Amino acid sequence: MATNNVTAMLLVDVYMSRARPVRSDSFTALREAFSAAGARQILDLGCGPGALDAQLVAAGFEVTGVDPQVDAVDRARRAVPGARFLCAMAEDLPDELGPFDAACGRSTTRPRSAPKPSPRSRR
Repeated sequence: MATNNVTAMLLVDVYMSRARPVRSDSFTALREAFSAAGARQILDLGCGPGALDAQLVAAGFEVTGVDPQVDAVDRARRAVPGARFLCAMAEDLPDELGPFDAACGRSTTRPRSAPKPSPRSRR
């Protein structure tokens, strides 16, 4: 995602169940942050089945959701026909996907274990 042209990367961690709408107060804060930044085109990383995307589309935003799970993306496409969805890892997005005014992600980072040093690096 080195050159995806995300012009105002607003990362918002809205912890929620992927199958339920975002709590009203969390969604209001997110919508207000996007509106205050003048954002219209939103990238949702880790979109799951599209619960947040449905709310964003209903609020007038243009939304692209990304999730690595094929079944989640299929559900999102059926649930939110007014948004665009892509099955991909966040770190592997195509450069031509953007531009976006803002992005959000919910529980999209997972701790990775550090690589084990090779025997040669211990010398």
